[in-house]
Amino acid sequence: MLFMLVLTRFGEIEAASYIAIGFAAANLAMTVGKFGVRNFQVTDVSEKYCFRAYKNMRYITVAGMLAFSLVYCAFNVIYRQYVPMKTATVALLCIYKAIESMEDVWHGRLQQLGRLDISAKIWATRNILFIVEFVVCYICLGDLIQSLVISIVTTLILCIFLNRMPRREYRIQETENAGMTKALLIECIPVAYATFLLMYISNAPKYIIDSAVSDQEQTYFNILFMVIYVVTLLSNFMFNPVLNRMAHWRERGEYRKLQHRVLRLIAMVAGIVILGTIFAEVIGRRLLGWIYGVSLENYRVELDLMMVAGGLIAILNLLYMIIILLRRQAIFYVLFTAVSLILLSSGKYFLRLYELKGLCCFYIAILFAADIVMFFCVIRLIRKESRYKQKDGEVSAETVHEEKKLCDIVAGKKVLFISTKNRDYIRNLQEIRILKENAADFEEIVFSDRSYPKRVLKVWRCCLGRTWKQADVIFVGFAPQLVFPFLKKWNRRKTVVIDFFISMYDTCVNDRSYFKSKSIPARFLHRIDRNVLRNCRRAIVDTAADGAYFSEEFQVTADKMEVLYLEADTGIYDKDKYVSGSETDAEDGLTVLYFGSILPLQGVEVILEAQKILKERDDIRFLMIGPVDEKTVRKEDYPNTTFYEWLSQPELAAQIARADLCLAGHFHPTIEKARRTIPGKAYIYEAMEKKMILGDNPANRELYVEDDRHLFVKMGDAEALADLISAVSGDR
Repeated sequence: MLFMLVLTRFGEIEAASYIAIGFAAANLAMTVGKFGVRNFQVTDVSEKYCFRAYKNMRYITVAGMLAFSLVYCAFNVIYRQYVPMKTATVALLCIYKAIESMEDVWHGRLQQLGRLDISAKIWATRNILFIVEFVVCYICLGDLIQSLVISIVTTLILCIFLNRMPRREYRIQETENAGMTKALLIECIPVAYATFLLMYISNAPKYIIDSAVSDQEQTYFNILFMVIYVVTLLSNFMFNPVLNRMAHWRERGEYRKLQHRVLRLIAMVAGIVILGTIFAEVIGRRLLGWIYGVSLENYRVELDLMMVAGGLIAILNLLYMIIILLRRQAIFYVLFTAVSLILLSSGKYFLRLYELKGLCCFYIAILFAADIVMFFCVIRLIRKESRYKQKDGEVSAETVHEEKKLCDIVAGKKVLFISTKNRDYIRNLQEIRILKENAADFEEIVFSDRSYPKRVLKVWRCCLGRTWKQADVIFVGFAPQLVFPFLKKWNRRKTVVIDFFISMYDTCVNDRSYFKSKSIPARFLHRIDRNVLRNCRRAIVDTAADGAYFSEEFQVTADKMEVLYLEADTGIYDKDKYVSGSETDAEDGLTVLYFGSILPLQGVEVILEAQKILKERDDIRFLMIGPVDEKTVRKEDYPNTTFYEWLSQPELAAQIARADLCLAGHFHPTIEKARRTIPGKAYIYEAMEKKMILGDNPANRELYVEDDRHLFVKMGDAEALADLISAVSGDR
């Protein structure tokens, strides 16, 4: 504003237009430099990313900003015939904003620590001195470029000096995790894209008139445009101090406070616009004309329209901050792109047909529509998140509870059971038994074809029919993700219960490591799992620990989860049907048995390492039942171990009966899923009343208490496992 005042009073009016478009271009380039990270950094109250990651990222983005500025200047010289003074003005102001972009990362850290006052004082001091120095230099020298160069060099020195104290005092000595800067950069791409477009939207009229009207007319319009700058500045004074506080409200689950503050801030912006419009009508137009030495009597309507536009931009900026706070920045892609394209394609048409008034009205209409869409998105997101997150911001295993048991839901109802797994699968048999015992009427869609794709196709064919319409409750068994296209429709009309025994995302990303967590397949699987959980009345899980994880990971309410522990097929695994180890003298010493499909989370390598430690023990004999990889496991290295590729269930039950000690697991030390699930073999050992060794984790502790028959060992510790087996052998 002061730049325009000085240039219109003491210089040529064209120079004022150069400064106006220069600041508009520099602010646009600054969105590349800041990358939209300031609001993201301030609201990172849990410090997901360390400060060093934010700083390293800023080096990269500021370099990108300077490259963008160079391309921008070259483009305008070639295609818009910018004169050298105009090009130099734009380039120098881009350098000035690059300094501010680098400083901003430190100020973001100060605001994150609750010291916005320090960063505000530094920013204000540096900018005031920059403006004062430029004004003095321009009045004395009368040269725009020389004044800018001197002022920018001074502001660089001031930036280094003024930020030196807080940089030392609040510096966090921490080591950046590998890849953290890259992860932050990727996560902030939608924010940067939105910030860039928001800056374009905020200055769109300037770009539209830049090549369509004379420099003199641009100067008049830029004076009017100062009103938008003032309204936005006043609004930011209200927004910035409460942004960190609102982030803490979200972290604590205080969504009502968050929503009320958003509505209150919007009302305050509306108040500023109303008061500003009254002031503009009474004295504002004449005051602006007197300050800048021009007559604005013919621009009364345009000034009022700019005041309204300023309020709409301020509200758009507020809603943009809230969406970043909610970490749902992907919303910006469609909305901001659409608004920018409409302004870019139609702005000049309205300017040509209806002059400045037409352009202002068109601009306000687009901003109002964008504000309405953003407002309803924000309110919906706040309310949706408040339903899916516990008030204290964390979901623990203790919070997983059920308002009504599964039995209560199906009692006296017509129940349809659907599963893509074969009918004799143990989980299916368990659930079918419970449903038949409690439902008034029971029907099932389950097939026993050996081909899994064939079973899935048959289930889909039945789901497309009318079978489900007669049911009161639809229970979807194993892998409900495979019928997720039907769940939303069913959930609108029926009570839907699913068995969320397996998460596709958890299995493929965390357990098997098929995909990286940020990859497109992983995001796709995460979305499927989340939609499946959100489109059901109740989700059956196998442990409370798993339920807590699913609730937090997929943002669903904890009371939707109900624990149904597995059970063994007692028709096969019955200790009375087989000869136990204590009843036969076929083998001397301790017989230790393990069986499994050798999945990573089972921690078979820990068991094999324990066997190596005990390989010289003739009094201990191991039975390993499962497809061990012979390329990595040399059986001759385990002289006291007998390996079986696989056994039928009756043969397996007979071997378990003869064993003295059974290994349940899980033993893998780093796969988180191993800590959240109880191994299926533990239920079988329990049914046959065998002594077992379990991995010491929260899931196993839910169901088993350490005693003579249930022993716990630290996960991933082969030596501890070997010592425990030796201790059991010594107790015989």
